[in-house]
Amino acid sequence: MTELRQRLQEELRLRNYTAATIHSYTATVAEFARHFHKSPDQLGPEHVGTYQLHLLNERKLAWQTMQVRMAGLKFFYTRALKQSWFDTEVAKLPPPAARSAIPPTFATAPGCCRSSVARMSIRLRLRRQPSPRPASFYVHRFPLSDTA
Repeated sequence: MTELRQRLQEELRLRNYTAATIHSYTATVAEFARHFHKSPDQLGPEHVGTYQLHLLNERKLAWQTMQVRMAGLKFFYTRALKQSWFDTEVAKLPPPAARSAIPPTFATAPGCCRSSVARMSIRLRLRRQPSPRPASFYVHRFPLSDTA
């Protein structure tokens, strides 16, 4: 195990990170170094930016996966290597676009259709919820007479 990998894992263990996070961050830093064929302590902010573009454009990673990868690199540079440039020189990822409440197939439909679809989806959502039962449902009724 290299000295940098050991230092990264020790820092993560000191901060009580889970085994899965330790594995993920270590793999992220190793993949980052492998991408540039250099030790990660020899790479700087321009390399991180290039790597971000590679992950987004070529690997087509999901936004959440990108967040985890950037968190791993940020932890490595700010905690393990004690470098301060990461926060100021690396571009932050924008949040994903908000998902529309109306499916895209209905987005171009006339207004009357969209409102009908919206009403229908609300009705379906309400139908899925269990209806509240009256209090009398929970009362046990026993016969008062002994004739049965």
